[in-house]
Amino acid sequence: MQDLDIKDFYKHTLGWFNRKTLFQKLIWVIYLFLFVYEFFATRTRFQLFNFLVISLPLAFLIDWLAGKLPHKKE
Repeated sequence: MQDLDIKDFYKHTLGWFNRKTLFQKLIWVIYLFLFVYEFFATRTRFQLFNFLVISLPLAFLIDWLAGKLPHKKE
């Protein structure tokens, strides 16, 4: 069994987040906040399912479009 280095763990778990632009990071932080709010605010799990079905593809679409915007390369 291979030992998992902390850098490898970080690269495979949160590395995708660091490759995002600031605008894309903002989108996902807002989405996470809305998801947690909906999780505790909805009366039924069906309402939460509807939120996920509508908002998750929308969040991915906005993220993809934001990735197409011109931004500074580091």
